Amino acid sequence: MQNCQVLILSAGIGSRMGKQSRLPKCLNDIKQKKVIEMLFEKLYFLGFKDIYLTVGYKSKKIISFLKKKKYTIKKIYIKNFKNCGSVYSWYSFYKIWKKKKKNLILIHSDLLFDISYLNLLKKRKQNIICCSEFNKNKYKSDYWMCTTKKTNIIKSILQYKFLKLNEKKYQISCINKFSPNMLKHFFPYMKKYFLRYGINDTWEIVLNKFIRESNYNIYLYKNAKYWFNINTVRDLTKAKTFFNNESKKNKKFEMLKRST
Repeated sequence: MQNCQVLILSAGIGSRMGKQSRLPKCLNDIKQKKVIEMLFEKLYFLGFKDIYLTVGYKSKKIISFLKKKKYTIKKIYIKNFKNCGSVYSWYSFYKIWKKKKKNLILIHSDLLFDISYLNLLKKRKQNIICCSEFNKNKYKSDYWMCTTKKTNIIKSILQYKFLKLNEKKYQISCINKFSPNMLKHFFPYMKKYFLRYGINDTWEIVLNKFIRESNYNIYLYKNAKYWFNINTVRDLTKAKTFFNNESKKNKKFEMLKRST
């Protein structure tokens, strides 16, 4: 896609993985493929070529793997990755973005999801935050959620524990699209935020504050198809179980087709 850039956030340590964090989360295996490999397959299939990757923790392993697979990427090394949040990684893309000022797809490298999430972003022009209903009714207190106005415009981005039980809420999937018009205001807003609050926060916190203080509409897109965010060993186990079950279903389907 000529009118769109992709920024993949992959600089974090992934400390919630415990001993497993010795390996970057995106290099974990699912069905004999790396998590980040499955992401790149989707991006390439949909025609995304202008791809940037923020790296920090064990960056050489990630870059080496992608080169081995012959994926073309431009890396942005985050020197202080141990002491900064995801919003700072996003801001590190500002100088590059200013040269072309294109639409931006922002995505995390440790996600497993159905291609329909990305396909919608390819088609739509609005600012969009994709939300997953795949884990509906299994939300945890630290999950990032969106609430909306009647028109599907996002009202707030907060962790589940800060929302009312009876309030409609949707889990953020970390698959988003933002327009040049919004970004030309949001990047300077990030800089001002850092001066006042530091660089430790996640992008959800800063974007929530921006939404409340600006007039920019960001739309929510709900998707009930599969989606996993690999933050813990348990998340990885769930994803592996899901894909193993899907493989079994596909094998049964193929056997049925042959028998008819």
